[in-house]
Amino acid sequence: MTEDTNLFAARRLGFGLRLGEDLPVSPRDWAMEQIRAIPKLDFYDVGGQPLASLPADAALTDYAQSCLRFGEENSAEEDILKTHGDDEDFWKVFAKYWEIPHWGVAMAATLSAINGPGPVFERFWQFWCNHFTASTSTGHGKTLIGAHVQTIRAAMTGSFETMLQDAVVNPATIYYLDAVYSAGPHSRAGKTFSLNENLGRELLELYSVSPAAGYTQADVVETALMLTGWAFTSGPKHKSSAVYFPGAQPGRVFFKDYHEPGKRVVMGKTYAADDKKGGQIFALIKDLASHPSTAKFIATKLAIAFIADQPPQESVDRIAAAFTASNGDLVTIHSAVIDEVLSVGPNFTKFTKPSAWLQQAHRTLGTMPTIQPPSAQHLSNGLSALYKDLGEVFGGPPQPNGWPDTEADWLSQANLDRRMRHANAISSSLKPTVADDLTKYVERLAGAGSPLAVACANSGVVHDIAVMMLVSPQFLRT
Repeated sequence: MTEDTNLFAARRLGFGLRLGEDLPVSPRDWAMEQIRAIPKLDFYDVGGQPLASLPADAALTDYAQSCLRFGEENSAEEDILKTHGDDEDFWKVFAKYWEIPHWGVAMAATLSAINGPGPVFERFWQFWCNHFTASTSTGHGKTLIGAHVQTIRAAMTGSFETMLQDAVVNPATIYYLDAVYSAGPHSRAGKTFSLNENLGRELLELYSVSPAAGYTQADVVETALMLTGWAFTSGPKHKSSAVYFPGAQPGRVFFKDYHEPGKRVVMGKTYAADDKKGGQIFALIKDLASHPSTAKFIATKLAIAFIADQPPQESVDRIAAAFTASNGDLVTIHSAVIDEVLSVGPNFTKFTKPSAWLQQAHRTLGTMPTIQPPSAQHLSNGLSALYKDLGEVFGGPPQPNGWPDTEADWLSQANLDRRMRHANAISSSLKPTVADDLTKYVERLAGAGSPLAVACANSGVVHDIAVMMLVSPQFLRT
């Protein structure tokens, strides 16, 4: 006996099944139903209800609110410098504006995966957040990351074009890739600021067509010039902020004094000047979203994430065909991935990334991560620190290409040791009454009579059974 069909689908497309749980309908119907609507991102408890109390600073915010926080932090830090505040004063500011907001969105994303109503939706959302990563390696990135991932979430039932536009031309990405003060050489600000190519390069290389499209360095420069002028502001009351633009409200803004005037040419197509409103970049994004190289690139990434490290070309081609035929409709694309996972996926195994492993462990056992936010005394506390310890910082990959999805990048002795430690912690609260359900789950996972099932049956200790299961090859892979 091998892992049953329902459990495979729940683990590969979502975060597994709870002890004693089964799918209410067929795997395909179960998965398809979840991708057609956007569930609320929330701090769900084990019963699927929102937690009663959380720190106010952990509340999820939109871009306007996040940009205001950005300015407030700058002002608070400057006030401390003026009054010669001590380290404790600084730590309070950093906890309030950096660590607690980062912890809040990490906790909401984790609890939505573990206890929310749409685990399949959450898995696809996590894929897109990783594709359009905006790093939290700097404090201000932690302030903006919540609005960034919520913007991606809001586009999940629309088109790839809309998601691409919203995920690229926004404060978090503009800040992360140093485009906030990128200026065209012939713009009014060109004598003070220079052109930064980072965001233009990543738009082509990582977010859409990929190098397979054959674009040139000149295309990168032209794309970067199109993006000039697009920035964000922390609002008119924060004039001391590093992102202050006179008269602008908090959030994304087009500031024409930074924009390179004139027409641009990218990959052989000419884009008319739009020096007052900055619409050039959106015309380019529309073309990039429908480019054949984009369909193939995105299909390949989805197939690697959900099917196999080296997915069959036929699966990639079918997902790419769905992308093209639907004009990038994300529900259609996700449906094609689901079909490939259910038909082809059982022929391959996928090693589980640290975040998905942690979320699956809690969902399976019905346990909760510790709800312990950071503080001025313990700045790197709770869930954020846990993800870091497992090797996959929430929203903080080391490079703009996001966290990898292949086994070679995650299977190591050090990573396994970390998972062993956390498996012990996760299993410590289990009660003896779950013994029968836990034993049956192991049999579903590895097969009755398998070495894992026999070892667990011989143990008889719930904690030990759970730890053996969580670090077993069968649970580490799907």
